[in-house]
Amino acid sequence: MSIHSYTNKKGETLYRFTFRLNGKQITRRGFLTKKEARNNEASERVRLHSSTTRAQVRLTLSQYLDKWHGEDVKAIRKMGAYHHKRTGQYLTHLKKEIGHIKIHALQPGDLILFREKYQSERLLANRTIRSIEACLKGALKDAVHLNYINKNPLEHFKILRLGLNDKQEIEVFEKEEQDVLLHRAQSYSEKLKDPRWFIRIYIALQTGMRAGEVAGLQWGDFDFINKTVHVKRTVDYAAGDTQGVLKEPKTKSSQRTIYLTDSNVREIEKYKVWVSEKLLKVSKRVVANTPFLFDLDLGVLHRSASRRRWETILKQAGLKHRGFHSLRHTHATNLISQNVNMKYISERLGHSSIIVTMDIYGHCFNDDSRDQIEKALAALEKSI
Repeated sequence: MSIHSYTNKKGETLYRFTFRLNGKQITRRGFLTKKEARNNEASERVRLHSSTTRAQVRLTLSQYLDKWHGEDVKAIRKMGAYHHKRTGQYLTHLKKEIGHIKIHALQPGDLILFREKYQSERLLANRTIRSIEACLKGALKDAVHLNYINKNPLEHFKILRLGLNDKQEIEVFEKEEQDVLLHRAQSYSEKLKDPRWFIRIYIALQTGMRAGEVAGLQWGDFDFINKTVHVKRTVDYAAGDTQGVLKEPKTKSSQRTIYLTDSNVREIEKYKVWVSEKLLKVSKRVVANTPFLFDLDLGVLHRSASRRRWETILKQAGLKHRGFHSLRHTHATNLISQNVNMKYISERLGHSSIIVTMDIYGHCFNDDSRDQIEKALAALEKSI
């Protein structure tokens, strides 16, 4: 129950209650005491619930998911544009297969049948099936909060557990490949007289930052005296490759400080000279919120442009095609090969916990190190 006091125009202290029902916010006000507001809220819930029961019985899963994804989810969850779009793609599969089932009649067995069909016919990878199951479980949890149903039918449902073969293998650049890649990126940039394409690869390889984090950097994020760079934002391309939008990273741990080496600082300062000269031609100067990387319009870097440059450099270097994210994996494995503390690696990468780091890179450790880390993680999980 949500009871709040407020002051009316006469200066009197009164009470109101607010709750959500079927995705709508219900508010009643004007009560003299908190107890009166509480009692009236209970009565109103019963009255409104009884009047909507018949409609709820007719509500199919497909109808609910449309409502949830359309408006309800924005009221109770923090969901970025890309996540919202991806969720819609997951829901498409659910609505096609089990969307006709009434929401109140849904059973765990219905989702098991969905899983078995998509596995047996190899319609989706297990990782995607797992994400779909988790999405539906969360949507139905919200359905209880929104009073569409009284209990989540999937509350105790165990979502698909991934096997070792289901986990996405990471791709990295070996030491010799890293040297070739950087040399080719530099030659390519020098030929174009445009060092953006070298520095983008260099920064990702040297810091382990995600592509969106590199694209979201501004010059005010760099502290050359203390040799650090602060990750404060990322770029969301959900609206399109040329419609990048700056936003905060999705987790608190993603906002972090990364230490730079002396050679890192020298390369960045050299690049800054070029940026300053470039901006001077259009009567601008480098300030704190000037983008570190920018497109021709001096705004956020277009993803399509950077992707084309990346693919061209890989091709010219004669290297096997790998995604830009492989640079992040390469940075992590470089640190592991130097026996860098796992906790430091996790914090540098901006992972939510060391468990996430171990899940991704555990196989990169030698047997002795992996043994010690797994024992420490097991002890940590027991204490949580």
